[in-house]
Amino acid sequence: MKAKVRDLEPHELRMMDEQSELCEKIIKLADFTSKPKPSFIDDDQWFLLNMQLSAMAMYRDILAKRINTFL
Repeated sequence: MKAKVRDLEPHELRMMDEQSELCEKIIKLADFTSKPKPSFIDDDQWFLLNMQLSAMAMYRDILAKRINTFL
């Protein structure tokens, strides 16, 4: 007998959408920061962009763990 698959709740679907959008942003920011620092960005802002990328990746991983609890 197969287990019944339940419909996802609206908040669960929103969480999955949020993770998907976040992944797209991470890819774009990672691509940008993998290149040499542009002259129009100072060292402090460049450092903050890299910290932001790290925080976004951590948030993505947290969302993934939360999503796995209901899939």
